[in-house]
Amino acid sequence: LEELNVREYGGGKNADRLGKLKNVRVMKLDSVIDAIYDIKLLSENLPKLKGLYMYQAEIENPEYLTELSELTELSYYPSVTDDDGYISADQSFTPDFSRLAALKKLYIFGNYGDYSFLKELRNVDSISVKVDNAQRDQLDDIFACPNVTELEIYGCASDDPDLSGISALNNLRKLDIHVSSLDFARISEVSSLEELNVREYGGGKNADRL
Repeated sequence: LEELNVREYGGGKNADRLGKLKNVRVMKLDSVIDAIYDIKLLSENLPKLKGLYMYQAEIENPEYLTELSELTELSYYPSVTDDDGYISADQSFTPDFSRLAALKKLYIFGNYGDYSFLKELRNVDSISVKVDNAQRDQLDDIFACPNVTELEIYGCASDDPDLSGISALNNLRKLDIHVSSLDFARISEVSSLEELNVREYGGGKNADRL
């Protein structure tokens, strides 16, 4: 068994029994009512894990995520459910992603504000992150990743986010960006770009700028 998809009920009680599945290299944790996944037990039992994918998964002991030092792919979407049953990204703790030096693909759901750790991840070639109305410092941190070939930026609700510096991504081939308005002149500075996907907020203002 190399890939394990987990949808647990009642508290994620199977985590301490994963030691019997030594060959598992990819694990997917899905959102299920009353399931809580213990990252500490996961790191102890599957230290050779290569891929970890979360989708609205409630977790505990997130500080042990960095013990999974062989991860090459991470989709990080821990969630919290309020009294009304509304699910949102749990940002109460930010792992030190820079310690996951083997990462090649990183997808983060929720706005963690400081993305300076990205430049420490020299092997990452695919990133998906949210920015807070296209804050300049967040974008600078993202554009400091010269090895990135695929990038998704979402959360840019402001008009014309400042994309100066994006030309530093001289290996970028695919860009997905969620914006209300976009400066295509800046995008054209990325000579390596092969595919551009623009998802618009607020009325499709970009159509007359093509």
